[in-house]
Amino acid sequence: MSGRHRSYVFDEHAAGRLRYQEHHRPGPIALVVLVVAPGVVPVIFRDDVTSIGIGLFYYGVALFFLVLLYLSGWMNRIKVYDHAVVLDTAWPGGAPYVIPLSTIDPGRVRYHRRANFIGRRMGQGKRHVRTGPYASQAITFDGLSPRVARRRASDVPEAQADRVRPGARTVQVDGGDGQTLDLEVETWVVATGTPRRLLRALEQALVDAGRPEAAGMAERLLADPVVERWRQPLTEDEIYRDRAG
Repeated sequence: MSGRHRSYVFDEHAAGRLRYQEHHRPGPIALVVLVVAPGVVPVIFRDDVTSIGIGLFYYGVALFFLVLLYLSGWMNRIKVYDHAVVLDTAWPGGAPYVIPLSTIDPGRVRYHRRANFIGRRMGQGKRHVRTGPYASQAITFDGLSPRVARRRASDVPEAQADRVRPGARTVQVDGGDGQTLDLEVETWVVATGTPRRLLRALEQALVDAGRPEAAGMAERLLADPVVERWRQPLTEDEIYRDRAG
């Protein structure tokens, strides 16, 4: 089993040359919202605000919780290597998710606008949804499931890593020694402030890794983005319709 794992589970240091990395931060508008929005709270509770000190207290509490929401996306990073996409955080001591390029389907990569609405469709607080409330752009791709992509003692035991949960989507990869492995995949959501650079780096990495169908992917997706909706979340058919251009 351990020999098979080496063919598709990487340590970040074994993922090859670093091609691109991004630490997504909120833009100017999002920072203005961060500072101004908490000011609404003292207005809502104006009957209780009997002094400047109490008003500042309400403002500070609201600002604190909004900063925590921002940090949920602010600390995330994405790195594109020769052999893998690595997702980690700026928090010290965190273990990265290492997603081999062999598990990424170029046909399931998408570029999203109004990305802060994705949580309405996919849920919040999930390991594979790596955005913040301020994120207006994101890319999505199918890749190795987070339950396998991060290897440490508290994660899935190695003897169970190849087991696919009932109903989960899978991808077939070369396991070495003439074996084909079925690996569980998940749709990853990653906020970005530089979608063109990120998509081009991912496209070139996939092409260089032997996925010629990825050629031209970046320009096609940028020309025809997936625009998220709040009231009527998008369907799978709408998201994954042909974008061959």
